[in-house]
Amino acid sequence: MQSLKRFLQTCFLLVLTFHAFAQPTSKDWMVSVEGSYYKSKSSQSDSGSQLKSEEKDWHLAFNAERFITDRFSVGLGLARYHEKAEENTEQTVVTVTGYDLLGTFMDAEGTYWLPRVFCKYYLPVFGRFYLAPRFTGSYGKAKVQASIINASVQNMSSTELVLVDGNSSTFTALGMDATGKLLSMELSPELAYFFSKRWGLSACLGGLRYDKISGDLDESEWTFSFKRQYWKLGVNFRF
Repeated sequence: MQSLKRFLQTCFLLVLTFHAFAQPTSKDWMVSVEGSYYKSKSSQSDSGSQLKSEEKDWHLAFNAERFITDRFSVGLGLARYHEKAEENTEQTVVTVTGYDLLGTFMDAEGTYWLPRVFCKYYLPVFGRFYLAPRFTGSYGKAKVQASIINASVQNMSSTELVLVDGNSSTFTALGMDATGKLLSMELSPELAYFFSKRWGLSACLGGLRYDKISGDLDESEWTFSFKRQYWKLGVNFRF
């Protein structure tokens, strides 16, 4: 009985020691790599018109942070974002002589390099799980390329499959290249799990964000969302 009691006490002490080693402490350094990838497609049809859209976003960041206390840390990082969106609209208008076919294709692609600073406060949840509210401020270069193509074919017979002389068709194209500076501020909840003394995992699940672009474009936007497209997953190494 005494042997069993000593064995359980030893196991309990080992578990406590392992948890202590896995927890961050003041003056620790931690480097991390985080990223995200999101892709979506949609298609809608309504009264002779059809809308198809596709969106692809990815982001990769490298961060380094220092624990000022056992709970609070500050850090620096560099992030690269890439966004691409396509939208294709087709509309058929029935006329007396046949029908008109109208189409619009829009394509936009953006690339952003964002140095950033951030701070976190680690709140213990259970064992080696932490909830870490994170505030991030970023400022860097933004480049956007976009194009819009409009095409129309009028007085097309319902039996025609190719263009003939009786058709009236138009085609216009517009392109744009814009550069500027992007200011971004974000408040987000982060979940962190330290499974060993050195290594851990993290997941940032969206939150509140403000973006402002200045330069060739002048736009600002508030976003509050916890949708999957705003999630970021990371791997941490502490030393």
